[in-house]
Amino acid sequence: MLAAMLESDGQRFQYEIPTCPGDGSPWTVGYPGCIEKSMAIFPLIMRYKFADVCKAAFCINSWHQNRSAQSCIVSLNTALISAEAFGENPITTYEDFKTFYRELDKLNLVSFREDYVIPVLGHTKLCFKGRWWPALHGCGMVHEYSRLCFANSICQEAGKSDEFESLLSYVASMTTLLEGAGWDGEEVGDIALHMPTASHWGNTARWFEESPYAQLPSDVLEVLSNKDKPVENAHFVKRADTTYPLFNPSILIDYLGFCCELLDTKALTGAVDSHLAFNADSFYTSNILDR
Repeated sequence: MLAAMLESDGQRFQYEIPTCPGDGSPWTVGYPGCIEKSMAIFPLIMRYKFADVCKAAFCINSWHQNRSAQSCIVSLNTALISAEAFGENPITTYEDFKTFYRELDKLNLVSFREDYVIPVLGHTKLCFKGRWWPALHGCGMVHEYSRLCFANSICQEAGKSDEFESLLSYVASMTTLLEGAGWDGEEVGDIALHMPTASHWGNTARWFEESPYAQLPSDVLEVLSNKDKPVENAHFVKRADTTYPLFNPSILIDYLGFCCELLDTKALTGAVDSHLAFNADSFYTSNILDR
């Protein structure tokens, strides 16, 4: 970590910048500029209570109109996982939230590199252990959904089926309480940050109150809050022995990637091949022999 000092209202605050192990460069793979933007955001978020600003960030980042502003999502999450000091200002009401958002909007500018993202949050389904679960995934450019379809065999081979199922349950609760983040299939307009509605703020607040993330296994939380990973792979942040969620649509694919890392090439190839063979056999049986 690179330590930096920022000043605000005459006070100095510690800020730890995630760095790439080995060469000291900012630790991001696909979001150039997000580290610098996170530093610009820090003087704003340090005025507020940590739990409240986490809730506000989750509300903004999960809102369907903001899903294409991916660098903004990563920058805000980076600020939360890197800052060491926070204030006492609350974000309790929707008016408090709007005040925070308006100031953030001036600092967290959209990158010209952004691409349109279909803001699915439970709108697609994933079959795992014989049950269809609401899915959460991000940009289709890296074929996240098709890779997630192999989760059943890969997680079983890695001995992590129960852990992955706990994440699916977590996503399902998020989908239900956030009501799909307000997206009903319509085309989203320009790529920009948009003010979430009062209902989405209320849904986010209720979801934080129920805190289903507290039910996740500790080893899952550890994997998904690993500071040795790029900042875009952060999903949880811990402060004062309490864990808070960060909205990040790659949560399922990142954990599946961890499961893949547990397997050698032969075992991983075997898991994928067995999945393909099973589905090919099922297709042949149901569509050829039954005719």
